[in-house]
Amino acid sequence: MLKQAREIQSGLAWLNGDTFHKTLKIRERSTAPAPNSLSFFAPDFSLLTPEPWLLGEECEHVTFERRPLPKLISKAEPSSAGFEDLFEGIAGKIKGGEFEKVVPMVSTDFEFSGPLSRTMFANKNLPGQFAYGFEFDDEGLAGVTPEILFAVEGGILRTMALAGTAKTGTPPLIDDAKEMHEHRLVIEHIRRELKALGAISIGRTIEREYGPLKHLFTPIEVKLENAPKFEELITHLHPTAALGGWPRKPAVEWLERQPFHATRRRFGAPFGFTDGERMLCVVAIRNVQWENSSLRVGAGCGIVRESEVLKEWKELELKRDSIFRALGVEL
Repeated sequence: MLKQAREIQSGLAWLNGDTFHKTLKIRERSTAPAPNSLSFFAPDFSLLTPEPWLLGEECEHVTFERRPLPKLISKAEPSSAGFEDLFEGIAGKIKGGEFEKVVPMVSTDFEFSGPLSRTMFANKNLPGQFAYGFEFDDEGLAGVTPEILFAVEGGILRTMALAGTAKTGTPPLIDDAKEMHEHRLVIEHIRRELKALGAISIGRTIEREYGPLKHLFTPIEVKLENAPKFEELITHLHPTAALGGWPRKPAVEWLERQPFHATRRRFGAPFGFTDGERMLCVVAIRNVQWENSSLRVGAGCGIVRESEVLKEWKELELKRDSIFRALGVEL
């Protein structure tokens, strides 16, 4: 009984954008959403979580009162030499025609002197981005992402191709052949997956800035012929070529055989909600994940034929630094 009361008090899921705030006081996990009420979807990347849905009661938007992190005990950084070996292996497979693109990840692991909680990370909204996360049963996730997997309302599905990364203030990504190639693969994957759902409209590709980073962005809309279910759209879109690779099947199968994949958990996974009227799902990047006193920060990069190992390594560093800045973490 005491455990139940603690979970109801501490369990929380949130997804906040420019014009809305959704917050759930978590009561339990489930295999399916609750009919016509707010339910959050928080699986792992491989969609193997037995009960991926978080159920409870919708509540007012919560502003976290920040607390300092416990004392840092240890920190394990990814190895640049190890990444170079990984890169060379991928480059060989691309040259051999196994796939055109794949998105490996690296992670930094931290161990603290005490348990972590959502109150140790910022819950601020950044223009054009989504603050999201949950905390329940001694584990949690907190992040700020620029990427929508899908949003459905009024018979219209909105999504985006978001790929190609550089530091704000650098030369235009749209003039970079490698970045444009990577971005076009993402557009093609989304177009192929959604064409059966209705009439597709693909907008103009532009460059968008998100704080210290910028990306290539293409808006995509579908006028739906029928009302798809939340998990049906997950099957179509996750992972896009921006997080998995292209073609998707061989790229994802390769990822799932890699040592780093076993520890990625929710990095790059879908995270969203449905409330009976609207569905919104973002891509869980730019985040920290924790369990008790252990914390992990992941970052990924898209590797194609034109990629250069040093540039990809610097991109990973930029992404990890942007996570700490967005969440107000100093480590």
